[in-house]
Amino acid sequence: MADNSNKSKLLGYKAMLYGAALFVLSIMQTSFFSQINILGATPDLLLGAVLTLAMFEDHKTSAVCGIIAGFFYCALGGAVYPIYILFSFMCGYVFWNVSERVFGKNYVSFISLALLTYGAKALYNLVELSLTAHSFNVLSAVVNVALPEFLSSMLFCSISYGIFRNLCKIFNKKSKSRRG
Repeated sequence: MADNSNKSKLLGYKAMLYGAALFVLSIMQTSFFSQINILGATPDLLLGAVLTLAMFEDHKTSAVCGIIAGFFYCALGGAVYPIYILFSFMCGYVFWNVSERVFGKNYVSFISLALLTYGAKALYNLVELSLTAHSFNVLSAVVNVALPEFLSSMLFCSISYGIFRNLCKIFNKKSKSRRG
């Protein structure tokens, strides 16, 4: 029973730490990186952070942080509908499974998973546009929305990886020393 309590506390501490880092990253995304438009799109740094957490944390932490990142993304105007919170949660959980079963825990694996993740987000954006737009042209949506966001996010996802990979190293070292 005490072991479950300790695990819950650790998950809570990780969620607070990573949540604070996700908040800072979301501010960076909306203030600084919104000025850097690649083909008219702003890079999605939060999804790169969720992906990094999915690679280096457990499934509960990455899923909870996916919810937190999705909330920040929606709250700061990155997504019109809160369904993005569910999408971000699913990325945290699903890509944790993919990372554990298929890929290693290195930068090349991160880039491979980022291609899948941002590809999934491009599909998400296309579905959202098709459901909400008064007129929907698939080719125009791919060229003007999905592809630019995919490319800009891929160009800058290493920033999220660098920040959150180092946080994972620091936090997991501290939590291991507390247990040991």
